[in-house]
Amino acid sequence: IMYRTYRIQSRQNAQHSEPSHPSIPKEFQLDLDMIETDQNRVCELPDLVQHKLDELLEPFMIPKPKIRPISPHFDELHNSTASTINFVISQVASSDIGTSIQALAQIDEVLRQEDKADVMSGHIDQLLIVTIMQLRFNSTHLADERVDKRDVIKLYSCIIGSLLSLFSMETLAREASMGVLKDLMHGLITLMLDSRVEDVEDGTQVIRSVNLLVIRVLEHSDQTNMISALLVLLQDTLVSTAGSPTVSELVMKCLWRMIRFLPETINSLNLDRILLDVHNFMKVFPKEKLKQLNSDVPHRTLKTLLHTLCKLTGAKILDHLSMIENRNESELEAHLRRVVKHSGNLSGLKRDRGNEKGGLRTDDRMSKAKVSDILSEIFKKIGSKENTQEGLTELYEYKQKYSDVDLAPFLKNTSQFFQNYVERGLRLIESEREGKTRIQNSTVIPQHGVESILSSNNEELKPA
Repeated sequence: IMYRTYRIQSRQNAQHSEPSHPSIPKEFQLDLDMIETDQNRVCELPDLVQHKLDELLEPFMIPKPKIRPISPHFDELHNSTASTINFVISQVASSDIGTSIQALAQIDEVLRQEDKADVMSGHIDQLLIVTIMQLRFNSTHLADERVDKRDVIKLYSCIIGSLLSLFSMETLAREASMGVLKDLMHGLITLMLDSRVEDVEDGTQVIRSVNLLVIRVLEHSDQTNMISALLVLLQDTLVSTAGSPTVSELVMKCLWRMIRFLPETINSLNLDRILLDVHNFMKVFPKEKLKQLNSDVPHRTLKTLLHTLCKLTGAKILDHLSMIENRNESELEAHLRRVVKHSGNLSGLKRDRGNEKGGLRTDDRMSKAKVSDILSEIFKKIGSKENTQEGLTELYEYKQKYSDVDLAPFLKNTSQFFQNYVERGLRLIESEREGKTRIQNSTVIPQHGVESILSSNNEELKPA
């Protein structure tokens, strides 16, 4: 209405008023008629789409993030088996503890299944190398206050568990090479001697598990590679001035264990390789230099190894020097020739003494009742903590005098541990006495070393 009133007044004023200003061009004037026409048009609004927005207003739960699996499950192994295994093994060396634990768990799962464990064949050295790397990484985690020590212990447990599974399978364990075994033994021994581990909760259990693992590695690895690895490791620890003397001590204990089982393993050994490693050891540590060390145990250990090999092979040991260059300049060959000569003389003496004993045995035969009383008294001493060594010595001498005596009735009611203890004690006494007969300087274990030798009855490797 106001607009129309305005229009009427405008027209009336235009008719009566005289123009005082020049007219404005039409193109710059408002077209009022067009405006009126536009107002008469009816505009229809489009229909708006109705959306259901109620769901957006409802509360919802944020899903928990899921860790993406490192690799496909081993049940789905196919043509890419090797690449899958390589990838999982590479994750073992990850600096992230969780990633490493997950990879170790997958490997352990495969190793525990006999029908699938063979897929690891050809990857053993690779697996052991990254595991050794992770042992070193984890050692640094112990010093990092930002890392939860429970995670460190968990990682140690996973490493030990997977290695126990691996070295429970002899076919796979024997694939480990000499160099890798050397680094592995050094890593495990270093872990056993790390006092920081014992200070952490469950750390003592980790040390015990490492002891069990070391024994399994010694027993199930390729025996030639194992002896060679220990010889090279002993050489390295003796050369290193920064190394702890306890490390070399534990290495020698491992060597003593290998020496004790040489009668069972001699036929599987590559004697040429072992003698080459002994030769290289003697080049770095000649006889006089060995004697200058603070301890004489390295000298005794090396000589006992050679004497045991000579005893088991005889003069044939001299046929296994093919890998040594300039044999005439080798201190090893001269030593072996002396040992073989002494062993031959000792064998002759034993035969003569055996003939003498045979003639006297009938005259010296004792009544069964008296024998029973004597042996009962001896076994009482062996069972006594204070007189055990005296009892073992008396039993050894009694068996030497009456070689046909039957000990079974006295041992049948005892534990297997006690029976093994008696047998080991007699073997040690025999080894000690034969060593004294063969050479002027004793080549047997010193008294303090007897208790430290590893046994199969869960004795620990770590010194008291």
